[in-house]
Amino acid sequence: MAAMILTFIFIVNSYHYFIYALIISSLVFILRKTQVIGWKKKGEYFLMLLVCIYVFLLVLFSVSPFLRFKEFQGTHLRWNTAEAKVIFYQSGWDKPSRKSSGYAYSDITYAYKIGQHNFTRTELKAEKLYYPVWESKNRIQKLKTKILQRTEQQIAEGKFIVMYNPGNLSESKLFISTKPVYLQGSGLYAFAVMIGIILLLATFCLIFTRKKLQP
Repeated sequence: MAAMILTFIFIVNSYHYFIYALIISSLVFILRKTQVIGWKKKGEYFLMLLVCIYVFLLVLFSVSPFLRFKEFQGTHLRWNTAEAKVIFYQSGWDKPSRKSSGYAYSDITYAYKIGQHNFTRTELKAEKLYYPVWESKNRIQKLKTKILQRTEQQIAEGKFIVMYNPGNLSESKLFISTKPVYLQGSGLYAFAVMIGIILLLATFCLIFTRKKLQP
């Protein structure tokens, strides 16, 4: 269990989110006067606070390309923006496991020039598109087409940003979007939609069953 939690915090998601949650939780715990007495209960209260804030930050960053971009800027202060052009992009489909939602994604190959040096890099899964309801072959193809159209539009509008490391010019990262909110790009959003549908169906079944049992 401990290994799974550590993997989720440090590999699946950016460990920066956990650090932010830890700092915010500590501040709230110190500044907020609580009626909780005893070290054990205080520890449980702090842990609950940490989990709630961490989950909130995960959701917030997962649905906001703008916040992810700003977070990257804040943690890579020496990195600069570069003028770049997209030379190729393609879509794909990935489903991490049978129990998780699949998603369409776009891989984007771009080129940039720093001084006399030219570089070509590919940002894998630069953008994702989740559809948690039904994954037929036809639907998957439509989602792959849709993510390509979305990528093409953002490239045409020049909304993408490329940042590079001055200490290692070949190291760079592309942000295809910096929109404030993009719900369909979040796996947590897809999960929430699926849970909502299940709860809605369960509610309907319960209501129907009760009506059927009534004399």
